[in-house]
Amino acid sequence: MPRIAFLVKPGPISHLKIARALANTLGVDIVRRISGNSHYDIIVALDSTPKYLLDFVRSKLRCVRVVAYMHDVRSISHSELTAWDAGRRPLEQRLRRLVSLSAVKPFVDLFLSPTNAVAQTVSEYTGVKPCVVHHCVDTGVYHPRDCERKGLTILTVASKRHIVLNSLAVFSRVSKELNVKLVIRGPCPPHASLVKDVLCLPHLTESELARLYSCADLFLYPSLHEGFALPVLEAMASGLPVVAFAEPSIMEVVGDAAVLVAPTTIDTMVDAVKAVLTTEELRARLSRAGIERAREFTCVKSALELLNCLKLLQ
Repeated sequence: MPRIAFLVKPGPISHLKIARALANTLGVDIVRRISGNSHYDIIVALDSTPKYLLDFVRSKLRCVRVVAYMHDVRSISHSELTAWDAGRRPLEQRLRRLVSLSAVKPFVDLFLSPTNAVAQTVSEYTGVKPCVVHHCVDTGVYHPRDCERKGLTILTVASKRHIVLNSLAVFSRVSKELNVKLVIRGPCPPHASLVKDVLCLPHLTESELARLYSCADLFLYPSLHEGFALPVLEAMASGLPVVAFAEPSIMEVVGDAAVLVAPTTIDTMVDAVKAVLTTEELRARLSRAGIERAREFTCVKSALELLNCLKLLQ
């Protein structure tokens, strides 16, 4: 096997999770930068943004093959949504991604995407044809646990602003009819902490997050665009019923193991959340289905997909 290392820069915690899972499975290194002492044949970067560019250049100068994830191209395909999440103008968001991709592309030998849906979108918008490597979930960390529940709890774990705001909008409607709490791990707006029965949490350790999944009653993920939606997979592995928008990547990940609603209005999401919270039998069925579905996303399977993709470099 070629000498492989995963390159991870400071950024989304999900990138480090993915790198750790694959590196542990393959028995290879994780590095933060490429130095003169690097002795690898292939570098697998967890993103393809400009902060990786210098390491890509160093790798090419050392005849090291460069493989990089392109988790999505939402800044191009969904520029208005991502601009809103980032607090920028849509044109600025789109141009930033196009320029950064133009700078990085000459130094990357192979791009990876986490779903077939993303790979298709990347190909349509950029001409790049990524190889698909689905993410995995560590069931040693994320699995059902016994938890003492006090009332109904909705959980949202997200990094994007629009997901959190959509969850708050759904909760404001649901809480008028049901006695329920909303726990958010993500970028809460300042007013959220003032809303009754809403709890916004700071950064959590992985073990704390895993317990949070196990102690909730429903996982709410009203995302309008995703590359993979790792929190959804973690929730399913933990036995937590999922309600989400029927977005292509989410549909690919969850299959029939979640309640998916059309991303048209909040009304359909509100109805779905109420149905799950008020029907114990439905929650139990979704819990079982989610656990079974999550078992399909093993780290061994992801590692094999990666190795198959790397054969394209030969």
